[in-house]
Amino acid sequence: MFEVDPNTVLQWLVEAAEQLPAFSRHVLHDVRVRQVPLAELFALLSAVKDGEVSEAEAIERLERSPQWVWVAMDPESKLVLAIDVGNRTLAMAQRVVHHVMQVLAPDCAPLFLTDGSCTSSVRVIPPTLQTR
Repeated sequence: MFEVDPNTVLQWLVEAAEQLPAFSRHVLHDVRVRQVPLAELFALLSAVKDGEVSEAEAIERLERSPQWVWVAMDPESKLVLAIDVGNRTLAMAQRVVHHVMQVLAPDCAPLFLTDGSCTSSVRVIPPTLQTR
């Protein structure tokens, strides 16, 4: 394996990320899906798996964590329709739904699903197709 400076890798990732919106607009359009589960993820799961953090401590940390990774994925094709980072709020859930609506086919109206844990009781209602 060749030795690579971590800062070089970081710069490559930044440059790749800058191209991602254009790539997504080119590839992700007129997508047809039946349902879109929304999930909020937090990068603590590997520490629990490795035994470095207890499940109780992980839950406590998750409750006070300000930043979550939000993912909307088609469960059939495993295509990631939207990914975003933000607070665990209804507004953030609605933002992710809006991003998904931008890549769907005009006549596609999937069922959006959530576990309801992003706030005390979140029910994500997809925007009407006319508000794209």
